[in-house]
Amino acid sequence: MRVSYESRRLFAELDKAQSEERALDNDSERLKTELRSQATPLRVERTAREQPRDARGDAGGDAVRRAARGGRRYRRRRHDGATQ
Repeated sequence: MRVSYESRRLFAELDKAQSEERALDNDSERLKTELRSQATPLRVERTAREQPRDARGDAGGDAVRRAARGGRRYRRRRHDGATQ
């Protein structure tokens, strides 16, 4: 009797593990598909155009405005040593 109970318990555990495996496989395939769609050149270009310049890390925004007001910290030096 005890062996029969143990067998049923192990079978239920195996069934649960197989269900979790199928769910993880489905999630994995969904995420791979989503990643492929996000990595297409058209989508990357569109995202780059929609994203604000400051968020991309360009030297725009406040740093440029401060440099225009004479903020010494933001002045760049040319190769010959003169400031721009």
